[in-house]
Amino acid sequence: VELFAYPPDDRRRDLDGLFKIVLDSLTAAGVWEDDAQIDCLSIERRPKVKTPHIFVRVGGIKITEV
Repeated sequence: VELFAYPPDDRRRDLDGLFKIVLDSLTAAGVWEDDAQIDCLSIERRPKVKTPHIFVRVGGIKITEV
């Protein structure tokens, strides 16, 4: 899972807090069963923009039937 955070300004912000919010939201949306399934996380601060947002890229999802 890769996160790209586009902030509204140049203030200092901790990026690690974004993981919990985004991953819990994706779990609630049914993207995966539980975020404990994630093996690799990455986050990158991008340039400031007028409309702050977070771009999420999810790759390598393996679906197994039980």
